[in-house]
Amino acid sequence: MIRWMGAIIVIVACGCCGCSMARSYGELEHSLRQLLSAMELMHCQMEYRLTTLPELCRILPSACSGIVGKVFSDLGQELERQETMDISLCMEEALQKNPKLPVPCARSLRRLSRILGQADLQLQLRGITTEMERMKVDLRQVAAERPGRVKSYRALGICGGIALAIVLL
Repeated sequence: MIRWMGAIIVIVACGCCGCSMARSYGELEHSLRQLLSAMELMHCQMEYRLTTLPELCRILPSACSGIVGKVFSDLGQELERQETMDISLCMEEALQKNPKLPVPCARSLRRLSRILGQADLQLQLRGITTEMERMKVDLRQVAAERPGRVKSYRALGICGGIALAIVLL
């Protein structure tokens, strides 16, 4: 009886692991969407209102929920704390404070930090537009792969649990 209960616990645990992996893929898609909308807002604010980066970092967390908004909030705090306006360094600090940010989002924010803070506004706007196009490509790929990956992760978790339970019995 105890062996069967152990087998059921192993199956449930592995199934939960698969569902967790599927949920994290959904969170990746959500974070990519949030980052894309943040970049669109950033582009509009910089182009039409000539909003400075520290001010943008106060606006973006209210427009973007979740981890992306938190990164921009932390970036604003780092910009206020630093004497130099080294945006790449401030972005690295903000990303270190938010390790749960998906890797594609962090990679995009690192590229974006190299563009921001330059003297030429048009160059910054072109860089944001280029990064938005990259994000759209990534988002389309993630959205297209999501149904298959979610099913695969869940099935892999349950099947792995069943296989492990059989080995243990």
